[in-house]
Amino acid sequence: MARIVPDKTARESIGARFLMFSALPAGAGTGVTHDDGTESARHAELRERLGMATYFADPYSSYRRGGNENRNGAIHRHLPKRTRIDPSMTDEIQAIVDRSTTVPCACSATAPRPRHSPTNCYH
Repeated sequence: MARIVPDKTARESIGARFLMFSALPAGAGTGVTHDDGTESARHAELRERLGMATYFADPYSSYRRGGNENRNGAIHRHLPKRTRIDPSMTDEIQAIVDRSTTVPCACSATAPRPRHSPTNCYH
């Protein structure tokens, strides 16, 4: 799931997340982990409006959000960091997200899981 956010304000960021998560089937959006940035200052709105648990990753602990970091890496292969993303790119962004979410994680059911995070697929 992805949505173009016009700026990094908390209002725009939470508004985009609300639109994404409210479209999920009941029970699918139980919680979300945010970065510790100002764009997440209004995170409580997700909890209040959608009943989602909200968490924050520890600073400099991206390994705790392995699945997210894995997908970000896949998306950055197509859109390097600092690429200007314009609202007219919605279809292109959605195609990149669709491609990145159909590629399996690097781990498999038989691969040993990393000790630092037993639930992620990031190596």
